[in-house]
Amino acid sequence: MDVADAQIGQLRAKDEVGIRCQKLFQDFLEEFKEEGEIKYIKPAADLELPDRCTLEVSFDDVEKYNQNLATTIIEEYYRYYDVHMLQVYFNLIYPYLCQSVLNFIKDRVGLKADKECYVSFTEVPTRHKVRDLITSKIGTLIRISGQVVRTHPVHPELVLGTFMCLDCQTEIRNVEQQFKFTNPSICRNPVCSNRRRFMLNVEKSLFVDFQKVRIQETQSELPRGCIPRSVEIILRSEIVETVQAGDRYDFTGTLIVVPDVGVLNMPGAKADHGSRHKPGEAPEGLTGLKALAKAGVRATLNARTSILAAANPVNGRYDRSKSLQQNIQLSAPIMSRFDLFFVLVDECNEVVDYAIARKIVDLHSNIEDAIERVYSREEVLRYVTFARQFKPFISPEASKLLVENYGHLRQRDTGTAGRSTWRITVRQLESMIRLSEAMAKLECMNEVQERHVREAFRLLNKSIIRIEQPDIHLEEEEDEAFAGDIEMREISGEDNQENSDLNQQEQGGQKKKLTLSFEDYKNLSTMLVLHMRNEEARCETEGSDTGMKRSDVITWYLEQVADQIESEDELISRKTLIEKVLDRLIYHDQLIIPLKTTELRQPGKSPRSTTEEEEEEDPLLVVHPNYIIE
Repeated sequence: MDVADAQIGQLRAKDEVGIRCQKLFQDFLEEFKEEGEIKYIKPAADLELPDRCTLEVSFDDVEKYNQNLATTIIEEYYRYYDVHMLQVYFNLIYPYLCQSVLNFIKDRVGLKADKECYVSFTEVPTRHKVRDLITSKIGTLIRISGQVVRTHPVHPELVLGTFMCLDCQTEIRNVEQQFKFTNPSICRNPVCSNRRRFMLNVEKSLFVDFQKVRIQETQSELPRGCIPRSVEIILRSEIVETVQAGDRYDFTGTLIVVPDVGVLNMPGAKADHGSRHKPGEAPEGLTGLKALAKAGVRATLNARTSILAAANPVNGRYDRSKSLQQNIQLSAPIMSRFDLFFVLVDECNEVVDYAIARKIVDLHSNIEDAIERVYSREEVLRYVTFARQFKPFISPEASKLLVENYGHLRQRDTGTAGRSTWRITVRQLESMIRLSEAMAKLECMNEVQERHVREAFRLLNKSIIRIEQPDIHLEEEEDEAFAGDIEMREISGEDNQENSDLNQQEQGGQKKKLTLSFEDYKNLSTMLVLHMRNEEARCETEGSDTGMKRSDVITWYLEQVADQIESEDELISRKTLIEKVLDRLIYHDQLIIPLKTTELRQPGKSPRSTTEEEEEEDPLLVVHPNYIIE
């Protein structure tokens, strides 16, 4: 069996059309004459050179020799079959034509080395425009023209892979790659039913050079008022690095639909205004369909592209008082397509800033190369490649836990008065499934267990929580303020029996929970800070003491909301609220500084006077001089 038969061996049947074309094309090479001599003997002899592997054949000669052969090559150049509606198998006439060239060279020239030979056709009769590439042209031999606008570097491409079954160690040769990394459908050992666990043998696989080139319509072919269309072309083997950007060329080949695989890295994710009016759609780059649009065929496939996107907030600064959607101005359908969100806030922290600066300096001074690492880059890449071979299944216990965690997320969003319900949809359930499978792959396991689901739920839950600012619990700030007062009393030597009884009474009593939303807390603190800043400016102008008494701030606030108070209980509640907000601003946020006349007293000194104690309870408050209102 020749190479062509080996490539289609997975169908377990010979391709009669391909074998017939192979025989007719070999007869054409041996019998077609020009001026009494066989035309293609001398070009075939040049293929013995190390840098030559492609035989150029004029398509006009093929039509003169056999019209049926020429028609079959054009129409059956690339075909696919749907076997039992379960799996699509691809079949090409082209490998049979290459085998004819190899047989012709061995018979006429006497090529002894085992060398891969290819055939290329020139002077294909019909020339198509880029705009004429439609679905009916898929799989046929066509000729298009266009101007090269971009060329990519040359890379090796796996054409025929040799795999080893990890269950029975059987070697599977000549596995044709369907424009992506393709594993064998099943192990060829009759007693082995492995369909997933294979390892590529790089030494015994066949690689060829390939280069991606983008062409677009020329101005002469462009209809009036239309934008030039472009298409990407793959050049292989001998013809790589033969075109230059800016020149016009004719390309002969076949039209295919590329698969949607890979990783899309988006340094700046931003949706334009034209795409925001479509509530159910997302841009091409966010759905994994961008590669399909460049192939010249409008096709929709399942998105399996991993996207790592970074979005900058509006005005270059993240506003904590707004949601993530408002900060980056992305629609809900687009955001629902991402699994995890992480907000990085550039805060002024001396320790963090020093660590970042030190890391950048080390990178530029090549100190990073001298650092000993536990794993090298090659080892990490090898581990990731091996882990991706696993296809874990979800166990019944993990499936049940997935449903429960999704229900918890939905119930929690329902209780938040609709603030972030748009984020928890069925897409988040799919995100949990993908994250759970990823955790199982990291451990190289074939089954998703409950601990993988818990970790996926933790990641998703943390991502959702960190985006939204939580409510402010003012009881915690009261505890901190009370602890600070106790500490100051112990330092001052005033921890008498009365204060101890007060401590036990306050700790033993049951506190009433008081929660304030972040937006309300932000508005209230801004109002207090602005008023205190105005009073400080007025005091500086008049030359009096700067600052306001704590009691004066509370009285001013109660006067501002006097029209909203209707009962004595509401007055007490408002007074308690402003007191706890001030405690948080003083002891937690440290936006307000209390000015106290506290001194360290030695044993034997007289106790403080009543006036000093009143000043401690009602200190003079000033706004932190470095605080800037956003």
